[in-house]
Amino acid sequence: MRTLRRADGGVLLERPLERDDAEYTYAYSVVAGIPLRSHRASFTVAPSAAGSRIIWHTEAEHDDPEVDIEARLADRQHDALLGLKALLETGSTA
Repeated sequence: MRTLRRADGGVLLERPLERDDAEYTYAYSVVAGIPLRSHRASFTVAPSAAGSRIIWHTEAEHDDPEVDIEARLADRQHDALLGLKALLETGSTA
């Protein structure tokens, strides 16, 4: 298990599922910290003309079927990727 502390103070518990260093991929499932019925996500780092590109794919089902999980996750993932970009480019997310 892996504990993730988000910038907003939230804490998630993740279960690693797969890792392939040769293909630069990693998959995990959030098992606690947010109200999800199911969750599976994966990262792949792929070469691009500008250096590298991160492909983040997520499948999730919220406990409440009225919640638009795609919209909710898209904003968080976008912000997380911007933070990762800043960290890689400058060494700081601040």
